[in-house]
Amino acid sequence: MTAGSSLIRQLIAGASIVSVFTGLTFVIGLFVQIFLARRLSVVDFGLFGFAWMIVRFFQNLVNLHADKLIIVESEDSEAVFCTSVTLELIAATLVTLSVLVAAPQIVGALGSETNPNYVRVLALTCLAIPFSRIRALYERRLEFTRARLPLLLGELLGALMAIAAASMGVGVWALVIWRVTPPMIEILMLWAAAPVRYQIAIDPRIAIRFARLGFPLVMTSLLVYFYWNVDYYIVESLLGTTALGF
Repeated sequence: MTAGSSLIRQLIAGASIVSVFTGLTFVIGLFVQIFLARRLSVVDFGLFGFAWMIVRFFQNLVNLHADKLIIVESEDSEAVFCTSVTLELIAATLVTLSVLVAAPQIVGALGSETNPNYVRVLALTCLAIPFSRIRALYERRLEFTRARLPLLLGELLGALMAIAAASMGVGVWALVIWRVTPPMIEILMLWAAAPVRYQIAIDPRIAIRFARLGFPLVMTSLLVYFYWNVDYYIVESLLGTTALGF
């Protein structure tokens, strides 16, 4: 067997694994949505939806696409990982702290009825972005099971926690738990068996390459964000929270 054919077999096997995990994650998400829709009110979904829309904007600011650089760079892979994760971690920390402080002002400026505390807790997902880059190392090595299994287990455990919370009558907080817990569980699993040792470091040469790769991707992500989310703001402003929940 040639090296080329072996690589093709690995890619096909990897694509199959990713497809299976993606399908299972979709099924879990669909089941939770159906369960929560029966337990929570339309207003609950509207309040959550607007809070999540706000946080998704900041997630796009924090996501500097370090995973792309980690996967494509073949030299100094450990230095690339440490530098890119450090830069994303700095961005995530600054943005998260800003949201924790300014959440009431942000919600008020947008004219929403949602609780600023929903935004604050959901903003913690921004910190999960840099820590999830361990997954890119596994994908670079074509170890797709190790890359995707923590994500699936995080979604499953997060779903169970959200269902339990909804059953206890916590309202919107069940939806918040559903979005916050999976990435936290995933990164704990990823880092428990991390293939490299992370240390805070910034290599200027790598940082420049990172900026050249990441900046256009961040701008594109923001454009896509506004395209898919501007209707949330319009519906909330014109028709109110109840209409947004449908």
